[in-house]
Amino acid sequence: MIFNLFEFSILFAILFFYLFRIPSIQTKLADQFTFFLNKELNSEIKLDKVVLKSFEDLQINNILIPDLNGDTILYIPKTRIKIKNFDFLDRKFEISILKLDNPEVILKRKKGNDKYEFEFLLKTFEKKQRESGNYEILIDQFSIEKSNFHHLDNSGLLKSQNIDIQDIKFSNINLTINNIIFKDNSLTSNLEEFNFLNDKGFNLSNLKSELYIDSVHLGLFDIQLKTPNSSFNSKEFNLNFMLNDTINNELYSFKNINSDLSSIDYNAIFKKEIDPLLNISINTDISSSNNSIDLNNLFIKYLNSELNGYFHVDHFSNSDSTNYVFDLKANKIHKNDLNKLIKNNNLIIPPVILKKINKLNNFQFSISGSGGNSFLKSKLIFKSSIGDIKGDLDFFKNNLLEIQYHLNIDAENIAGNLLFDSIDVNNFNAHFEIDGTGLYKEDIDFKINGYFSDFVLNNYNYDDVKLSGAFKNRSFDGKMELTDQFIHLDFNGNIDLNESSTNFDFYLDVKDAYLGKLGLLSAHPDFKCSFKSYLNGAGRNFENFTGFFDINDISYFLKDNRYEVGDIKFSSTKDNFYNDLSLSSDIISFKINGDFLIDELKGNFNYLASNIFPNLKHYNNQIPFNKSFDLDLQIHDFSLFSSIFFPDIILANKTQLKIAINNQKNIFDIRFNSEFIDLKGFTFNNIEFKSPYINNLNSDSGLFFQLSISDFTDDDLISFKNINLNSFLKKNEIKSKLNWKSDDSLLYGEIKSDLLLNTYNDFEFKMNDFFIYDSSIGYWNIMGKPTITYKNDIYTVDSLALFNNNQALSLNGNIGTNLSDSLVFNVKDFNLNNLQVFFDFKKNNQNINGVLNSQINFQSLLKNPQFSSDIKIKNFKYDDFKLGEINFYSNWNEVNNHFVLNGGMVNENNHSEISLKNCYFFPNNEMTSKLQGEIGFNQTNIDFLNPFLPNAFLDDLNGLVSGNLTLSGDWSEPKFNGVLNLKNGSLKLKEYNTSFNINTDLLVYDNSIEITDGNITDELNIPGILTGKYHHNNFTDYSLNISLDFSSPMLVINNTYSENPYYYGKLFMTGFT
Repeated sequence: MIFNLFEFSILFAILFFYLFRIPSIQTKLADQFTFFLNKELNSEIKLDKVVLKSFEDLQINNILIPDLNGDTILYIPKTRIKIKNFDFLDRKFEISILKLDNPEVILKRKKGNDKYEFEFLLKTFEKKQRESGNYEILIDQFSIEKSNFHHLDNSGLLKSQNIDIQDIKFSNINLTINNIIFKDNSLTSNLEEFNFLNDKGFNLSNLKSELYIDSVHLGLFDIQLKTPNSSFNSKEFNLNFMLNDTINNELYSFKNINSDLSSIDYNAIFKKEIDPLLNISINTDISSSNNSIDLNNLFIKYLNSELNGYFHVDHFSNSDSTNYVFDLKANKIHKNDLNKLIKNNNLIIPPVILKKINKLNNFQFSISGSGGNSFLKSKLIFKSSIGDIKGDLDFFKNNLLEIQYHLNIDAENIAGNLLFDSIDVNNFNAHFEIDGTGLYKEDIDFKINGYFSDFVLNNYNYDDVKLSGAFKNRSFDGKMELTDQFIHLDFNGNIDLNESSTNFDFYLDVKDAYLGKLGLLSAHPDFKCSFKSYLNGAGRNFENFTGFFDINDISYFLKDNRYEVGDIKFSSTKDNFYNDLSLSSDIISFKINGDFLIDELKGNFNYLASNIFPNLKHYNNQIPFNKSFDLDLQIHDFSLFSSIFFPDIILANKTQLKIAINNQKNIFDIRFNSEFIDLKGFTFNNIEFKSPYINNLNSDSGLFFQLSISDFTDDDLISFKNINLNSFLKKNEIKSKLNWKSDDSLLYGEIKSDLLLNTYNDFEFKMNDFFIYDSSIGYWNIMGKPTITYKNDIYTVDSLALFNNNQALSLNGNIGTNLSDSLVFNVKDFNLNNLQVFFDFKKNNQNINGVLNSQINFQSLLKNPQFSSDIKIKNFKYDDFKLGEINFYSNWNEVNNHFVLNGGMVNENNHSEISLKNCYFFPNNEMTSKLQGEIGFNQTNIDFLNPFLPNAFLDDLNGLVSGNLTLSGDWSEPKFNGVLNLKNGSLKLKEYNTSFNINTDLLVYDNSIEITDGNITDELNIPGILTGKYHHNNFTDYSLNISLDFSSPMLVINNTYSENPYYYGKLFMTGFT
């Protein structure tokens, strides 16, 4: 109908070519012709003026075409027609220029009316056209300049939620069409220019195309469309006007679409805006009928990601009959592109899926299938760096209009963190069938059945893990079974997360779990345990848990021994604020009751601490105790637990802790006692910690605590007796008194101190008194009242000095992160026999002597520790063996980041026996290479090693060793390698009163010292062969293997009866032993 209007306009313009140039005649003819048209078309068309510049050049002013209501349909202020040729007989008209200036077009449809107001005009003209004969019209150029168009639809029949087409305006419309040929009811032309701007901001820069149109068909060829932001190109577009014949035939089609589209243009047209930075490329072929649409050779590119395939829809006009087929492939999808698409366009993605997307890297996928309004069946293949997924994804709409799904999925090499956030799981395979509804945790309802395979947790590859059950909303009700050669686990029950407190009701049985082999207890690879458990209760975590759990028939195997742990029973009940928790087992038992909330206990103790130390503002969560809190805890057999998990801790049975707090009575009381506690060989005996009297919570008198330990020892050297510590806590201050005394009162000491807490990062420690007395060394005292302060992340030690006659130890300086933070430790004339005050050498009948002088300068101890040292020990003696003088020097090399170590040992005859050669310490290296260099031995007497021998059997070790050993490892675990030559060595078998002379090479390795075919002679100079190996673990846990080969009788025993009544006389041996 639009094109009939165009024909009408052309014919209307041609009639004016025959008017005479006389204005009065032209005006009269214009009036007569307007009268004729209005009569024929039943309209009110108006022409203001007709100007005929020449017979070929016609201008018409102020053309007005109204609708039946008198409202404007078309108004053209100025129309110019330049005639090229016309032939009435052949019905052929040629126009060189047809130009419309500033035309206004208004299309209206009234409320409740399904017809536009201008349609009466088209129908009238269409009827007149059919009654006339054929004609031919040729127009070289048709143009429209600065036109405006307004579409206003109040009928209510045309509705769209995404685009406002009821009221839309276009301005500054410019159109140029060349070579128009209108013949036999068809039109061909070249569209050279078409641009406009709509009121929403959409700007069409230009549209170019070849055009063909007739009564049933529209064709555009070589389409080129551009906006400031987008481009659209197509080889061909076809549109069929015969709508009634397009049920199975083509309605329209695009061929070879090639486009780059910007969301800026989308936002200017549609109501719902998307990311203004979104740009997308689409290439495809489109064909459509009233019944179907096909997208073939589809290619979509967004940023760096691409998608291709095809899409076919049938019966899309009837949602109940709609069905579709698709096959889409993406060989390259970038994670960053996907995240930008979701984030910038506010796409609604289920959180559980969005969380998994964030763990993806780039990936590819393909999905194909078919569906309709109520179902979708598809096959998915998904490949990524974190695993592959393939399977069937089927969706259905049930009678309640809910979306149901059936998923049959196989997963290969899936990254563990994709499903398991809090545990370290390696890649695994899986197969699952899932039937249910809902994608959000609030409405999810599905059943699952499947298994995990090649499931690796803590470096252990499990056999298949079976899972079956039902998830509804946020609950699981079902079974899970894990069957493996090293564990059998059964779960049966329900976990419901729908309420604010999680509800539990399930059984969990574990049988023959080899936790070591499963990577859960690496220290004990053969550990095996079994138990049965039942849990019933509710709570988000342990702090607000109410209910009970029982763990029964607990047993474990360790080192071929079976241990019966018995049962563990735990219960937690609440009555308003009153809590009652209890646990009983063969390992530990406790009872906690009172008016408190478990999740507020931390705040309760923060409140207590803030009362005592109000300056410490870091206690953010402070909650006063409501009424009462009572704890009674007792250890029964801690070894059942510590032998597995804490082998370095030994805790005495019947160890007990009691805490009583009553806010109403202002009571705070604590008591702890244990027969002993052993930590890695350090033993505390008869420990008692208590409040000697009941403390008043709200009293200004403060809190008083007392700690007593009968003795503190280690396996070898340390021994302190009768230790007592009394501490008084009051308003940001802790006053303490520590003293100890040996049983014979020959060794005792005392330290009195004040600790003042100004802020969390500012405190001052003052030593008011310090002395140590030993009957063999006298008194050590402090001078003045030295202080240690901490402020601005720096510790400052001010004048900490200890004196004993002419001996002195002093510490001064700062401890911090900068090189300027320097701490100096000076030692003056310190006699090494003072060490027996702290280290119990006497216990092993050992003593150490010598005079130590040193200065050690520490820098940047809290960041990159550095130090330089100058250490000298004169007249060094170990037991009764004189070693001479020891010197040690070190300094920091900034360029190479290492310490340079120098020093050695000079004997009492001023002979250098031991020296460090090119030795360095690299603090940033691996443990195996922190120490580097050589230690040289120059006829070093080894008699000082006698105290380390099993003196009941071996004694009188002497000899000189020479050679070099390479040094590696760390201070705590040094490694020595090399060969030492032993000359004039001698060793006595004390039990048999025989001595042997040895000359051999000592082969030194990381963990052993070996002798191979060494020369040995007895007291009578009878020769033999010695082979031996001393194996050690960092010079502890040693073993000794010796073999002797005697070819001649060798003196082995040389005792008198009085010396050894069991073995006496002279005994000679030959052979191999």
